[in-house]
Amino acid sequence: MSKITKVFIGFAAIVLILALIANTPIDAKSKYKTNATGLAKPAELSAEQFDGNTIACWMENTGLIVSQNVTGSSGMEWPKGSNKTIDYASGLWLFGKTPSGEIRSASSEYATEFQPGQILASGALSNPDDPKYRIYKINSDGTGDWDVWPFDQGAPSVKDKTGKDSLDTEGKKIPQLIGDQTLFWVMNDGNLANHGNFMQTNVMNLEQQVLIFGYNTANPLGNIMFIKWNVVNKSSIDYDSVYVAVWDDPDLGDASDDLVGCDIELGMGFCYNGGPVDATYGTTPPALGFDFFQGPEVDGEYLPMTSFIYYWNGAPDPFGDPEDAQQGYNFMKGLRSDGTPYTDPDGNNSRFVFNGDPVTQSGWLDSKPDDRRFLMSSGPFQLKAGDTQEIVGAKIIAPGTDNLAAVNALRFFDSFAQTAFDNNFDLPVPPAPVLEGVGLDGEVVLKWQDAGKRYQTIEGYDFKGYKFEGYNVYQGESVTGPWKLIKTIDLVNEFGIVFDNTYDAGTGMVLEKPVTFGSNTGMSREYRVSSDAIAGLPFYNYKTYYFAVTSYAINPDISPKVVESGQIALAVNPSAPALGQELHYEYAELVEVNHVSGSSDAKVVPVVVDPTRTIDAIYEVVFGRQESASKVDEYWHLLRNGNRAISFNRNFSGDEDYPIVDGIKWRVSGSFAEPLDFSKFIVTPEGNADNYDIDSYFVNHWSEFSAAAWDVYGLGHTDVETLQRDFEFRFTGVMSDDGLSVVSGGQLATFEGARQYDIATHPLNPNPGVAEPFLVRIPFEVWDVEDPDNPRQVNYSIYDRGQADPTAADFTVFDLDGRMYTCTFSSDYDEQIHMPGEDPTATWNLVTWEVSWSPGDVVKFVYDNPIVAGTDVFKVTPIGFTKNSKAVARGNIDKINAVPNPYFSWNPAERTPTTRIMRITNLPPSGATIRIFDLAGNLVTVIDDAVRSNQGTLNSSFAEWNLRNSSDVPVASGMYIAHIEVPGVGEKTLKLAVINRDERLLYF
Repeated sequence: MSKITKVFIGFAAIVLILALIANTPIDAKSKYKTNATGLAKPAELSAEQFDGNTIACWMENTGLIVSQNVTGSSGMEWPKGSNKTIDYASGLWLFGKTPSGEIRSASSEYATEFQPGQILASGALSNPDDPKYRIYKINSDGTGDWDVWPFDQGAPSVKDKTGKDSLDTEGKKIPQLIGDQTLFWVMNDGNLANHGNFMQTNVMNLEQQVLIFGYNTANPLGNIMFIKWNVVNKSSIDYDSVYVAVWDDPDLGDASDDLVGCDIELGMGFCYNGGPVDATYGTTPPALGFDFFQGPEVDGEYLPMTSFIYYWNGAPDPFGDPEDAQQGYNFMKGLRSDGTPYTDPDGNNSRFVFNGDPVTQSGWLDSKPDDRRFLMSSGPFQLKAGDTQEIVGAKIIAPGTDNLAAVNALRFFDSFAQTAFDNNFDLPVPPAPVLEGVGLDGEVVLKWQDAGKRYQTIEGYDFKGYKFEGYNVYQGESVTGPWKLIKTIDLVNEFGIVFDNTYDAGTGMVLEKPVTFGSNTGMSREYRVSSDAIAGLPFYNYKTYYFAVTSYAINPDISPKVVESGQIALAVNPSAPALGQELHYEYAELVEVNHVSGSSDAKVVPVVVDPTRTIDAIYEVVFGRQESASKVDEYWHLLRNGNRAISFNRNFSGDEDYPIVDGIKWRVSGSFAEPLDFSKFIVTPEGNADNYDIDSYFVNHWSEFSAAAWDVYGLGHTDVETLQRDFEFRFTGVMSDDGLSVVSGGQLATFEGARQYDIATHPLNPNPGVAEPFLVRIPFEVWDVEDPDNPRQVNYSIYDRGQADPTAADFTVFDLDGRMYTCTFSSDYDEQIHMPGEDPTATWNLVTWEVSWSPGDVVKFVYDNPIVAGTDVFKVTPIGFTKNSKAVARGNIDKINAVPNPYFSWNPAERTPTTRIMRITNLPPSGATIRIFDLAGNLVTVIDDAVRSNQGTLNSSFAEWNLRNSSDVPVASGMYIAHIEVPGVGEKTLKLAVINRDERLLYF
């Protein structure tokens, strides 16, 4: 029995006794490593979590990149928030020889030989207890240690193209964020006392600057944690025969059924489940790998992985945990701890253990599932005094349909990590939206138009040919997924469904599949979800549902064609309004608007996007316009009770980019300029609309600026008041039997000319042979109807563009089947000649192509009235969300209920095996007191505002009972009574049934 084993047994006995005294469970699997030479003084330990994507990993500024010390068990959780763990502990080993042949180490295992801080220029160690030598963390959303980034400790800064520091507007260096989250710390192995904790060697006096980073994307990069170790030899010794290795104790769910292997070509070591089912991950266990992208540099080349070995927990020598420097050094060289080689099944020596292919079950494979460790090394190399080596690698996790498919997925995911490294981590990573959810009665409203306007950065994303395209809306089965795409919201352009190569977990192959499902719906930043897309059922109130919204960008010329931000889960509980609350609007309902001043055709459209935030207020939209020699500034303000809630908004497009105030999105559209053409024409009766094909010179690009007479004919009105006036064609004419002329009705119009014949030959010319304009009766009247109560008939002119032969049998005064160029005039109808290029009252040009009119038809041409600054005012008075009405509460107190009731072993809201949740629903946001009694009348527990605050249900419509009593002991199965008291409103009593599930001890 080794000395480590002996010490472990003694220690385990002590731990067991203490555990029994404390009546708390202990983990039967210990990773304890003893201190052979006495404990070093503990330094200022800083632990921080990488949680920048689907991985949540604890690490320490004393060396462990995966730390078991924080949680007391595995240090890496995947997926983040699932309470499922995949990696127990991991760190970097460095071993080398002095000129005399002495082996020294600077390594991190369960114990570590490092302490926080730098080795100073004098050779002295910085104070490890100085809190500045902590782990620093910055995020892409702007949170974190941006203002205190430790440049003086070696933390990287943004560089320009020349390699110099880029500076911000204040002349300060800018922290280098890689991906969506970056962590940094510095440490050294210069304290001899720390070396008694592991390999019992002398110090190497190495300083390590560690950089951890990752990308929050929906592609494989979202499952990868990158690591850079910058190793600086600050001793005066030239080390030779140096090896660097990543040590890992992977515990993939259940630690006892793991297998390991390596892929020599990829330079990757990995761990996978030993069978198709894992006690933690079930039937779809993932795989975990580590890849060396950049090993030590030797003669201008970077060494690859030069060996991969394994050993396991409790194994006999030479396969157990190393107990001294020589054993550790042997492992790093690819040998067993006693220096003998590993041999494959054919008896061949190999430094790459288990280098076969588990997917095809070929080659040398691990075959005995157990609690594995592996060590993947690179070397030998020299590390002279003052030398620096940069080591780059990554932890990679891949899911699969089974344990072997996960290995295939891991290789595919590794290609993404390799591409990231090959591109120096300068990758397209669209930002993730800031998501907010509103739980309503039987539905959920998702919103991501955040007040910080991050959405503007997202929608302006343009990086190396990747441009923002849209948003994907997902529902998750849990906080960590799996995720179901329920909606794609995208720009209107040439992109719709996009195909690209992707890993298909079902077949274990890389296939061309749809990677995004755009439908050119147009932009939106809200989405109402009205049913459970996972279960295919309506939403259940008070049940927790999970949603995420991602942004994605497209570059059609390269692969991957689509890059997408990662899913950030949001938990939402649909619910009826809390007791005493009342909604007055539904999502997307329009609030009534009154145009109280002015006559413009501007549109103010208040759309309710959050009915829980409307308030009683008087809102006014007013307009401003300032003109200078250099520019014209046009804008609008939103006043709330006379004070500005929105100032100088210049959006008049009618799109989605409008601010949200008090739960209402305020859309304003219109123009200060005179109209360029009619905005629409309206045919009465509506069923005859298809009989009219009418447009203008402007639509056909025969005039450059507008359809106004001043542009088409060179003369006419330019004043806005006249140009904005609407007019109608009223078809009152009766045609002659031959269809040539109008015998009654209609009005006289100026026949000004023709293109293909001489008007002197027109059969209705009152002066035959004279090519001068004349009056002719047309089948409709032209009326100015801007003031509907006082319509006014106006003058009109026509020009025959379509007919060629005045003697033809089908010739007519107003060509119904061919082009007629026409002009309206603002002058009162007077049966006089009016020529467009001569009469200054000319107003608008029209082109009639086909007019199949019927007597009584009316065609109205609408010209938008421009906004007049200081005149136009729109008023809105929404009804505010009722927040705390005792009258409303009294009418609904009988709706207080409990779900699930009976509680039968389980509630979907429970996320851990030890959690129990019953919810008391339809409560007021605060003020209620819930007292739970057993049938003997004994008070079991009290849930008041303080308890609700701790559980996070204060200011919601429900509270949670954790099925424990006031002493935090689980209650027995049985019947209970809940008495709910709402001061000033009333009381409600409920019967509660609890049927607990069986309990099983995990360890004994």
